[in-house]
Amino acid sequence: MATSPDANAAYYNPGKLGFVNYKYAFSPSYSPWLRQITDDMSLSYLSGYGKVGDRGAISASLLYFNLGNIDYRDFQNLPNGNFNPKEYAFTVSYGQKLGENFGVGVSARYVRSNIIGSFPGGGDAQPGSSFAADLGAYYSKDATIGAGVYNLAFGLAVSNIGNKMVYRDATNPSFLPTQLRLGTAITREIDSYNKITLAFDATKLLVPSPYYETPIAKTLPRQPGCSA
Repeated sequence: MATSPDANAAYYNPGKLGFVNYKYAFSPSYSPWLRQITDDMSLSYLSGYGKVGDRGAISASLLYFNLGNIDYRDFQNLPNGNFNPKEYAFTVSYGQKLGENFGVGVSARYVRSNIIGSFPGGGDAQPGSSFAADLGAYYSKDATIGAGVYNLAFGLAVSNIGNKMVYRDATNPSFLPTQLRLGTAITREIDSYNKITLAFDATKLLVPSPYYETPIAKTLPRQPGCSA
């Protein structure tokens, strides 16, 4: 939330975009997912920004989650087709410095989730779509502590504020993972080529967590004077 701004700044906190140093930058990344279990799941992310004036920057990113190929089988364990579930989110962000040390930002996101496809037993299931927004704030200031100069930074963001995701039943939609994030970081520049940063983040989920209750049969001891 409060680490130094870069090409991935808007992913955690769009409020950092007003503090980016370069005119433009981009960052690609690729992460194999559950590689010890399967070899066809992956998470890809491409992000970049361009400065708008001296105090602002606009950013765009694409997050793509490939869940690999799934082979369906019927109740007799016979092949019943296959499908490749996938999800993606396209985000546009803008951040602005309101002062020398403080900035705010906002993100708008479109989310598409297709995790069932044409599964024969899926009934009327359909891909889910949703729109969401992020709000972020960032504060950064250099301070002299003892004999050294440190950078102190603080970040705050509320992410995934949006409508619920509907896959099948509109009366039973799924919450987006709306989160409140707080963070701080302190950085000491050792020399022109090296610096060290200590950062701490805290996250709070703002929507109900999935809850599953399994009935457990209980046998209560009979109390004196009770007939049942």
